[in-house]
Amino acid sequence: MKTKVPGKSVFDMTQTEFKELIRPVADEVLKDTWEKNAFITYYDENICPDTDTMIQEYKDHKELVRIDEQGNAVVIRQLSDERINKKTTNHSSRAERGR
Repeated sequence: MKTKVPGKSVFDMTQTEFKELIRPVADEVLKDTWEKNAFITYYDENICPDTDTMIQEYKDHKELVRIDEQGNAVVIRQLSDERINKKTTNHSSRAERGR
């Protein structure tokens, strides 16, 4: 079943239209995550040097982590305020990395 907004299937939407469609759901997921003191993990091509490096975003900070051979996140460093305030979260990225 295709999800539709004003006469368009999600497959016919522009990237901007799709982001607008999913924004309320993404915002709710973030709100629920922060309330649970949990985190989200995603890849950001502007910060991560390779695909084994990810961002773990918490309510109050972000960490650059490397995913090891067992799938565990090893903290490389906490990202500084000037880098994290660029609003790098990409809600279209994978929330979890499967191995």
